[in-house]
Amino acid sequence: MRDELRNTCCVPLYKTRSKPDMTTKKQSCWLSLSLAILIIAPTPALGSTSDHGLIAEFEGSLGGWRVRSRDNICGLSNPRQLTQPARVNYKQVLRATEEMKDLVRRNIDPSSAEGQILRQRAVDRVRRASSLVMQSQGYCSVWKRISHKDARSVAEVTGEVVASLSAA
Repeated sequence: MRDELRNTCCVPLYKTRSKPDMTTKKQSCWLSLSLAILIIAPTPALGSTSDHGLIAEFEGSLGGWRVRSRDNICGLSNPRQLTQPARVNYKQVLRATEEMKDLVRRNIDPSSAEGQILRQRAVDRVRRASSLVMQSQGYCSVWKRISHKDARSVAEVTGEVVASLSAA
């Protein structure tokens, strides 16, 4: 019977194997990452109260930023890592680029191939200019839209980005 099965086009049932379970690989990866974090993280001394205020402040700043990932222009994109983000009026900055001015001046259709190329170049120029402003003024990231749940203010750097567009 086995010889007959070998001569068929189908693979016999006893030769088939189930694929390895990917969850075990993911679990081992997460476990090793968790252990590495636990080993690196300092443990507070017993009875120390001075670290308690610092830990509470750190935990309070973990969440709270209201952002969408597509609104990130440059810098940190994880809201849990943000310390000092900045915001720009993206439409205004995009309109100030030479590429978008050229697009309007020559009346090019934005959905055409040349229009898409010019728009992408403008987006790249805005990203470079935002990165220059971010690095020079000490911000951790630049966003199109960002807010915090406790209504803390976010620096508006639209003017600086527009001014640095010629350098980018």
